Amino acid sequence: MKGNMQKTLWPIEKLRNWDRNPRTITPEAFKRLVEQIKELGEYKPLLVTEDGEVIGGNMRLRAYKEMGYKECWVSILNPKSEEEKLKYALSDNDQVGITQGDELAQMISQYEGIDLTNYAVYLKEPLSISQFLDQFKEVEEDEVPEVSNEPAISKLGEVYQLGRHRLGCMDCTVKENIEKLLKGVNIGGKKNGLYYQDLTWENLWKNQN
Repeated sequence: MKGNMQKTLWPIEKLRNWDRNPRTITPEAFKRLVEQIKELGEYKPLLVTEDGEVIGGNMRLRAYKEMGYKECWVSILNPKSEEEKLKYALSDNDQVGITQGDELAQMISQYEGIDLTNYAVYLKEPLSISQFLDQFKEVEEDEVPEVSNEPAISKLGEVYQLGRHRLGCMDCTVKENIEKLLKGVNIGGKKNGLYYQDLTWENLWKNQN
């Protein structure tokens, strides 16, 4: 799947956007992109196929056209299928690093000449593709269990099985209680991941690990 990564200068008219590109851009972000190109130039080539389809850099191609560029730098890829095109696109846009906000703020504060309106930073941890796809899965309805006529009695520290769900009568900010509830399932983003509805709860949990 290796592409020819030699940097080559191509005419803009020979290039076209990938018609299956799932990414878009807001007017504000596009304006930032144009200003960055004006100041910094082309420091990253577009990723294109041999027939000029842009797999990585579709927004930059749009900016180049608007700015009147006649040619730009490209790296030629040789994807064998639409699946490989997607893999290249995912890799090109993969935010593998996590910004340390306090360190970045300290660094930026040392330089007064940076126009801060021309840049943006994303501090959230990126989702894996599997976590992302989980958000679009069809919800399977549970079978309604039979309801007992006996009086409902709950005790602190007990765990109840409700269909495929588990309900704990406990303080959920205590690490040992959560481990008991999840029966050893690793949360914290390492395996199955946990979606927090309360940032206070998230901070309490992380502070105990």
